[in-house]
Amino acid sequence: MLVRCATPYLQQTEDEALHGRLYSAVDTGKVVLLVNEIRLNAPGSPAYSGLDGLLTILVPIVGFVATWWSFGWLVGLASALPWAAVFLVAGRLVLGRVNGRACRFALMSDAHFDELWRWGGLRLRTADGAATAREGDDWRAFARTWC
Repeated sequence: MLVRCATPYLQQTEDEALHGRLYSAVDTGKVVLLVNEIRLNAPGSPAYSGLDGLLTILVPIVGFVATWWSFGWLVGLASALPWAAVFLVAGRLVLGRVNGRACRFALMSDAHFDELWRWGGLRLRTADGAATAREGDDWRAFARTWC
């Protein structure tokens, strides 16, 4: 749960208020935050981590070479298919990690949400599917109407 500082001396801007309403709507399930993991898993994106991509490639290659080196060429060749499966599964795990990072980053503040929105990696949808806000739309108008 996001904790907001409620000091009487600071006035909340309209964007911060809309982001707070949007956060509450996502938290209660009234609005669904959809993430395009493929688009956000690119260098320069706030949700990108180069280590994820490196480990996706490095672990299967090192595992395959270690198997080949330790047990010979026949066992190493037989292990190629399981290591290929590890590569494919690791890619899915990386996309799940990008999704989690993007959701946490987007719900931190209105500035963070704006940054991911400009990247085109977020979409908003009502729980019943009645309305959707996409990349070219204004998320503030969606929050005013549906939150």
